[in-house]
Amino acid sequence: MRDCPPRRGESVPGAPSWWPAAVVFVVSLTVYLLTCARTVTLVDSGELIVACASLGVAHPPGFPFYTLIGHLFNLLPVGSVAFRIALMSAVFAALTAALVALVVGEVVGWARRRDGQRDRDALVVSPGAAVGAGLSFAFSATLWSYATVAEVYSLTLALLTAAVWLLLRWRRVGAAGPLPWLVGLLLGLGIGVHHVTVILAAPGLLAFVVAAGGRRAVAPRRLLGAAAGCAAGVMSYLYLPLAAARRPVLNWGDPSSLERFWWHVSARQYRVNLFSGSFDQVRENLAEFVRLARFELGPVAMVAAVAGLLWLWRRDRAVLWLVALVALVGVTYAVNYEIAEDAEAYFLTTFLMAVMAVGGGLAWLLGASRGRPVLTALALMTAVAAPAAAAALHWRSCDRSRDLVARFFVEDAVAGVAPGGVLLTLEWQLYAPWLYLHHIEGLGPDVALVDVNLCRRSWYLRQYLPAVYPDLLADVKRPVDRFRVELENWEHDRPHDPEQLTRLFVAMLNAMLAAPLLHGEAHVTLPMEPGVGGELAWVPHGLTMRLAASPPTRAESAPPLHLEPLLGGPTSLTPVARAKVRPYYALMMSHRARYLAMMGDLDGARAALDQALTLEPTSAALHLLRGDLGVPLAESTR
Repeated sequence: MRDCPPRRGESVPGAPSWWPAAVVFVVSLTVYLLTCARTVTLVDSGELIVACASLGVAHPPGFPFYTLIGHLFNLLPVGSVAFRIALMSAVFAALTAALVALVVGEVVGWARRRDGQRDRDALVVSPGAAVGAGLSFAFSATLWSYATVAEVYSLTLALLTAAVWLLLRWRRVGAAGPLPWLVGLLLGLGIGVHHVTVILAAPGLLAFVVAAGGRRAVAPRRLLGAAAGCAAGVMSYLYLPLAAARRPVLNWGDPSSLERFWWHVSARQYRVNLFSGSFDQVRENLAEFVRLARFELGPVAMVAAVAGLLWLWRRDRAVLWLVALVALVGVTYAVNYEIAEDAEAYFLTTFLMAVMAVGGGLAWLLGASRGRPVLTALALMTAVAAPAAAAALHWRSCDRSRDLVARFFVEDAVAGVAPGGVLLTLEWQLYAPWLYLHHIEGLGPDVALVDVNLCRRSWYLRQYLPAVYPDLLADVKRPVDRFRVELENWEHDRPHDPEQLTRLFVAMLNAMLAAPLLHGEAHVTLPMEPGVGGELAWVPHGLTMRLAASPPTRAESAPPLHLEPLLGGPTSLTPVARAKVRPYYALMMSHRARYLAMMGDLDGARAALDQALTLEPTSAALHLLRGDLGVPLAESTR
């Protein structure tokens, strides 16, 4: 039988209580505040903070609604600017977990209504399942990891979960009223944060509406109302050209014209990453999803999720359609998308659906034990054990309260660059936190740090670099202008010579390095664009290679490095820190060891190799280097 909503005026038993959601919100927000980042972190954190603080334009698709809400949080008189934007993530992640509790309460209440169960059962079954599921999601690995840093995903999930809750409430109450418009508005605002997440969830939401209400649920009047609400929410994208007209310090893509606006909101430059991977890449992404799913919610919750799927099959097919379709579409998209550092975020909607199944499993367990005090107590203990196990399992890996990796990475990189020097880098994990530390906290006012990848974008050459480093751009105006002519042809898909474009690109970068050699220093990070700095001597200097006109005749000192956070300090390293930052430190120390050995300083070479192997003890390349140099290691690394 179709799960039809009651007629207007019909008595509706089984309405969920609000207090379980309040409990989930307070508990989860308290934990998030204890583990929230106090400064900038890796990936996109630094760039997003600058966009929010300056009312600028972030990378495609721009995240306009996130930027506006983030600017309001930036006005709070608490902590650093980085903490305030991370606080926004914490608040909306806690709100998402509370909404999960409301969603589970609605699902359980609907099943009780259909089964004719007595209201006294609601004192245990519905609240216990709601709190257990809500806190299980709050302490799940992926949501928690994004709840403590400046990122867009928790706000998107809050808007999406609120839309799901309103649809479930419509099924129970029956009266639509302005609800289609409100659901559409929430989804439209979600598109203004992270459009992919909302768009991928749309088929599952539509399937639920049809399964729950039949044809009358998708009547033209209601569809038009939902479309109008969605259009109102999507209007947040008008912020982008308005912000671009102000020429903020971060004006990614410069979406001031209609053409550039479309390029930006459609994420034109990222389309090549979608469905372009090989079968092996898809298989690897799928294996990564399975690995994440095994530990995402904790062992107790995963067992409850399996039981919950069976419970939904028997009690609520409409919600089962919602869970299955959203999860299937989300996973299919994510495994076919070549994502850089935040691949797990694209599985968040799947994990959200899984926790709804957790609520069903806990409801089945609590309902089966009713009338038996001992079994009821054991069932309640299980509902508590599910989030408790997840919290214990994920606390250390999600605690970013003392995470200084990004800050120290930037400080160590620029420490060796003399005032007036230039540093070219291809490493986004260095450049993104630099944007925050430089523009918000004033780090390195006399250093020009240039992102080589962004130099492939005309807005960066036309607006950002001239505004931030006018002296540098004045020195290299001619090679920049020559490259921009070919670059504009490439961006507009006009005829161009790819080889000429590459030659002009390399010539421009070499000019950026040559100019500071007259009055300062030039540095690069590894790896670097082929052909850049090829005629200069490369001297390992901390985390950079200092470029010189001739090789040095004696060993130069290097700035000290912050290694403590990379050695298993008070918080565990994030996957990005383990995969990129720590190996980079080891790489540069290995180059330092080779350089010192060439200069005849074997003691210094041994110390550098000792530090490198402390960071990466299983690195075959480091052990091979030890053999090549014939340098004995300190006892700590034998």
